[in-house]
Amino acid sequence: MIISVAILGIGLGAAVVQRMPAEKIDHQIRLSAWSASFGILLLALFFALPWIFDPRLLFTLLSLLIYACIGAISATLFRAWSSQSEKLYAADLTGGALGALLALVLLNLTSGITALLLLPLLLSIAAIFLTSEKKIPRILPILFALIFAQNALWQPLQIDPAHLPTPKPLTRQLNEKPATQIVYTTQDALGRVDVVANAQNPAQKLVFMDGAAGSVMYANPETQTEIALQRADLGYFPFLWILPENALIIGPGGGKDILFAHLADVREIDAVEVSRGVTDALYAFADYNGNLANLPEVNLVVDEGRSYLRRSQKDYELIYLSEVTSLSSELAGYMLTENYIYTTEAMQDYLSHLSADGWLAIKLYDEFTLTRAFTTVIQALVENGSSEAEAARHVVVLLDPQALSQEEPFRNPLLLVARDPITLGKGEELLRLVESMRFIPVFIPHVVEQGAPGAVAQGQTTITELVSTFERGDIRPTSDTAPFFYEFNLGLPPLLKNLWGNLAVFLLITLGYLAWQKPKLSMLNYAAENIYFFGLGIGFMLIEAGLLQHLSLFLGHPSLNLSVVLLALLLSSGLGSWLSQLLPAIKKNAPLFVAIIVIVQAFMLPPLLQATLQFPFWGRIGLAWLLILPLGIVLGMPFPTGLAKTQQSFVPFAWGVNGVGSVVGAVAAISLAMRFGFQAVFLLGGGIYILIAALTGRLGR
Repeated sequence: MIISVAILGIGLGAAVVQRMPAEKIDHQIRLSAWSASFGILLLALFFALPWIFDPRLLFTLLSLLIYACIGAISATLFRAWSSQSEKLYAADLTGGALGALLALVLLNLTSGITALLLLPLLLSIAAIFLTSEKKIPRILPILFALIFAQNALWQPLQIDPAHLPTPKPLTRQLNEKPATQIVYTTQDALGRVDVVANAQNPAQKLVFMDGAAGSVMYANPETQTEIALQRADLGYFPFLWILPENALIIGPGGGKDILFAHLADVREIDAVEVSRGVTDALYAFADYNGNLANLPEVNLVVDEGRSYLRRSQKDYELIYLSEVTSLSSELAGYMLTENYIYTTEAMQDYLSHLSADGWLAIKLYDEFTLTRAFTTVIQALVENGSSEAEAARHVVVLLDPQALSQEEPFRNPLLLVARDPITLGKGEELLRLVESMRFIPVFIPHVVEQGAPGAVAQGQTTITELVSTFERGDIRPTSDTAPFFYEFNLGLPPLLKNLWGNLAVFLLITLGYLAWQKPKLSMLNYAAENIYFFGLGIGFMLIEAGLLQHLSLFLGHPSLNLSVVLLALLLSSGLGSWLSQLLPAIKKNAPLFVAIIVIVQAFMLPPLLQATLQFPFWGRIGLAWLLILPLGIVLGMPFPTGLAKTQQSFVPFAWGVNGVGSVVGAVAAISLAMRFGFQAVFLLGGGIYILIAALTGRLGR
């Protein structure tokens, strides 16, 4: 939504420039005015925060105007100096790359609001140099710069999590439980982490990531009663059953699962947490949680779990996947989020790192997540050579009766997966332990075979039939190319349907505006130029989405992946725009080169990245840059080339049409990936550049 508003605003700003006669308004005055307007609007947005009950509409409108100012600045520059479009575009992309890097640094050093308030400070400084002495006194942008600096550096505004326009689990905790308060907060580029305490429940604290994804931090159990209470938890059962010497915990969150492993006397505990803010919270409350992070047997690592495991040579007796979210009500917020922890390839990674008699334990949320995890595990085992019936006899499903209700009969199930098939004797032994703990055995091979797992184990149904007959949602196995584990809608989810509906209306308005404002071009050439710039917006977004997916596990940390890909793409595209003046042959055929590189990389990247996964940290970043560089160079050529060829009056149109195409590309990327996977999205992006190549010859006619 934010990206859509941003690009829409840029397009609107460009459209405003198109309506202004170039000879009547000094370009420097426009640039200064729009730079100052950007700062004023952004300041107004933040001043509005404490006073508006539900400021979402205001945020949207102000954000739209802010980005319209940016679009107007860019369109004015390119309209005034269209013959220098390659140099301008190179500078624009290079500035974008440096901005992305600066944003990452600032977000790790300060709060998000303070970092954002520094942006208009930079634009106000730029306005000082763009201001004409004779037309506008330079004192105005200097005054704006001082105001922004004072607010960003000395009086930073704060967000109150108890009064968010969109309620989150943290908001509900603070409002519905008066004794609850935030006792610790830290922020970095990955997000904000809050630790919440409730005076009425001193035995635990909650750790929230961006107001959601809450996980439990227990007080150190000191009495036998407290220890017995922890050992009676269904989440402790894998440790009780397996008695592992070593264990890998992916996503320990507030440390509950580290505590379970410690109580089970596990000698080696590797805990991999993606958020440094969460691990900092564990260290900050060491006295409260029993110093879990500093225990001699604990190795706490900040990394993406699967990426860490793929680079590891170690085998484990137990691999434990903690709950990503602790409240089922949070799951709706994860529907469109890629999750590489629960894919078919992920299950194969876990199974390949289990020692003899090793087990995988997955704590889930409800019937939907349980059923999808089951189908995904079966798919992984089938691809490893088992039949579906044989694969089902690797699996155990348990429930805790104390967690269940009539509304949630499958709340917080435990899925166990054995590396080797479970024998009758092992199943009987497991059943005795389950019954002694008073848990509910939903499925244990040979001894309790009921429900969907039982039907698969007995050959009465197949996974394909199970998926097709499950009418309440989509429970197909997920994969790395379509890793939407929490998306259960049959067809597109409502959010995407609404976005497509809004886009359809906006596209009709855009087409009407383009028809009304048609410049002096033949209808065929006018259509070709619009399709050219529209296609560039769509194609670039599809290719970017594909690159992010290919490199996600290779680079590991999500924020690192995003930063590396964006920085490399922007810098290499800027380099390509600059080189286009020196390499006319490549510039002429750049769209074809884009298509060729995309097709080659689509099939080359998976085996290459797997083979080089053991490279050290900087080696992996360097290789990612080398892979992005040639693609980015040719991606940076078609847009400025098109601007240089088209009529000067069409330049603002080109920016607007390209912006609309980018919005369509962003929504199309996620929509198509959910159905066909990111590999298909990546290839489609390359295919669009073949169409762009065919249209290049009609520009400027």
